[in-house]
Amino acid sequence: MQTDGVMTMPEIIGILFFFLLYIIINVVDVYLVSLAMKAYKNELEELNSMKQTEEIAAKREILKKKYNSIAADHRVHILKRKPTYISNNYDKFSFITTRSTVHVTLERDSASRSDMYNMDASRNANLFTDFFCAFRPVALADWRKANMLMRIFYIVRAPAVIVCVIYIPLVDYELDKNGWSKLLNCLHIVINPAITIIFGKALMFRDRSRLWYYNIPDDCIYGFYSFAITIPIAIFTFWHSRTSAPPAYHWLYIIMNLTGSMFLTFHCACEISLIMDVCGHILKVPSDFMGVTVKAVADSIPDLIVNTSMALLGYEKMAYAASIGSSFCALILTTSTVMAAKSLTGKIVTASSMTGRYGDNAYILIILGILSTLLWTALLNFNARRSVGLFSMFIYLLYLIFVVLIRAGIIHQFAYDSFLSDAYEP
Repeated sequence: MQTDGVMTMPEIIGILFFFLLYIIINVVDVYLVSLAMKAYKNELEELNSMKQTEEIAAKREILKKKYNSIAADHRVHILKRKPTYISNNYDKFSFITTRSTVHVTLERDSASRSDMYNMDASRNANLFTDFFCAFRPVALADWRKANMLMRIFYIVRAPAVIVCVIYIPLVDYELDKNGWSKLLNCLHIVINPAITIIFGKALMFRDRSRLWYYNIPDDCIYGFYSFAITIPIAIFTFWHSRTSAPPAYHWLYIIMNLTGSMFLTFHCACEISLIMDVCGHILKVPSDFMGVTVKAVADSIPDLIVNTSMALLGYEKMAYAASIGSSFCALILTTSTVMAAKSLTGKIVTASSMTGRYGDNAYILIILGILSTLLWTALLNFNARRSVGLFSMFIYLLYLIFVVLIRAGIIHQFAYDSFLSDAYEP
């Protein structure tokens, strides 16, 4: 790397290579784990076919332990939800972190997919009943158990739930028929892609001088183009499926669930970011200060909500990996892409122009956060505690304090001062 402070295109490509290397390592790791599992499985089959002795039994137990240790993290298990996220123990408050509970795993074969299957009933039995029941914004059991505040929350949340029911298909292995509603799911095939195309076109490819909402009537034609593909598929699904049990291809609705959820999350993040920008312009707050504080928090809200939801549902490992992976992606991929775009347009990309007044502070504190994570994983044997989470929050709070003090001119940022030379020469 050169030390003149100017980022050249080979250096930018080198930064992108780190992200590519990260992807390759993860893919190769999954592939090697699959090969190891197949090898252990073949060895176990060979040992089972041999005459059973004490030596062979000992080898088989060792191989089983190795296979189970690898298989534990190789497959994503569907976990049974807890009835509530709130603990039932209100007697006392303790600073001691309780051990993580063992989550009950739901197997797809034993799920309630065909509990309501009735071969004698018509294919369209209870068609409209299932359709209208799917629009219930809250379960009756939850409403009866809820207090006044929770009921107010359910009422306020009801419009958003109905919109999500219309737009996003549900695939839930805990529900009867895995959440299958024949009429509603057939409508999802038509509605979901059309809305995604219309709103996506209006949001991304628009005139920046006006709000994107005004482009929706003009962009509806692009969503209607999808009807040529989705309507025949919906008609076939309606003709082939039954109301009493989901079809074998019901899992394909997960694709529309994923795209719809990602689009809503992206759209909400964009709206929150725009609102923060407007507030910053009204209050005459510098754009760099808004970018490293309020706007950064607004952009990370979707990740925070998704990761917190996964952790509450029992997928702590997935949530933690997603938080680390998304941060790494944003740090490497986004930064290098911005530098590459500036370099291709003929602008000189320097380290000082990219970091600004607050970049060095952010770099130092993110290194501190990474080192603290490595420290607690080594000391606590990868068992997280509440104090670890609070400590990480205090690191970010320390970063905000530094940024505010730098903005107020009380302290100096971690950056080189510009060198001033005397213009007068005797």
